[in-house]
Amino acid sequence: MYWIYCLFLLFIVSLLNKGRYSTLAYKASLLIIFIFATGNYYNGVDWINYQKHYEFISNSGISSEYFAYEPGFLLLMYIFGNVLDIKNFHVIVIFISSISILSLSKFIKQIPKGVNKSLILFMLVAFIYPLYNDAIRQLFAFCIILPLLPNIKSIAIKKIIITCGIAALFHSSIILMVPLFILMRRELTQKFMFYSFICALLFLSLLINIEFIVNTLNNLIPKMLYVKLVNYVNNMGEFKVGFFAVIDFLGICIFCATYRVFKSNNDISVYAIGTFYFFILHLVFYGAPFLQRLLYYIFPLLSVYSCFIFSHCQRGSGARILLPLTLIMTLSVFARNIFNPYYATDFYEPKFFYTDGVFEKHLDVERLKYRKCSVIDEYDPNFCPK
Repeated sequence: MYWIYCLFLLFIVSLLNKGRYSTLAYKASLLIIFIFATGNYYNGVDWINYQKHYEFISNSGISSEYFAYEPGFLLLMYIFGNVLDIKNFHVIVIFISSISILSLSKFIKQIPKGVNKSLILFMLVAFIYPLYNDAIRQLFAFCIILPLLPNIKSIAIKKIIITCGIAALFHSSIILMVPLFILMRRELTQKFMFYSFICALLFLSLLINIEFIVNTLNNLIPKMLYVKLVNYVNNMGEFKVGFFAVIDFLGICIFCATYRVFKSNNDISVYAIGTFYFFILHLVFYGAPFLQRLLYYIFPLLSVYSCFIFSHCQRGSGARILLPLTLIMTLSVFARNIFNPYYATDFYEPKFFYTDGVFEKHLDVERLKYRKCSVIDEYDPNFCPK
């Protein structure tokens, strides 16, 4: 898994991000991300269907299913595959990865001074790794919204809606974030934070007792709804409050202890607000990992806030724990993702464009597709094209 080497290099560079070397380290980090992101070659699983539609568009100008993906992504495939007549789908990966570098650099330019930019990039890549490795449609939507985040409190609601609408042309999940982005324009109050935390704990307790609650509702709700809830519980497995819930709880406690100190700082307040909502929603979505992927859109705010707190608090301050806590969570999420059954073959047999693609190293795509589908079919029988 070459992404491990990418993170290792980014972390080493972040240690050199001091004084006169900070600008050089930051540019080196962007270069590392660019090389590894554009080098992502037949990894992940989404490319199996992406390539099928790209080949249809490239050969005939139309997709086999017009509504297979969002219109913006289909248009992108049409431009490269039909108008420019580039047969290799990897050109889409290179294009979106390049856009991500521009988006990251624009975001970093807006963050407060005195924070470790390279460390922020390290955390970002580790946490949103599936976007680079697999979910490039969501990566494009992420790139569109990312430069907007530092100014979310000051820009017009109309601009937020329009920007999210454009991003939704590539991944519709961003629409679900519009209410949160609008809510983030408001300052946090102690009462609001308290009630939000209580609601998150109540929701978590509901998940813990979900099987008992569903069985109790047997005679109180429509049979069809009851059957759906039972299927959800059976697929969910045994729910336990584990490692990530503890991190979320600690993160909320540390945030509440530091927010009153920094809430008057206009340069950092939006990152603080994003941090609070990240931990609250990560806790709320604890039993629904597919919803946690929505938090990719606001994780950059947490990465900046944790670095800012670490660099501006005195040594010995408990608030500085927020950064190592964020790093632990980030690396744990990365480890969980790379050992996901969907990416199993990538871990043991990674492929890299600048060796397998540029130098035309033999790559049996159909065999690779068959191996991946044989694993995926156990979890999602309808995913692979038949």
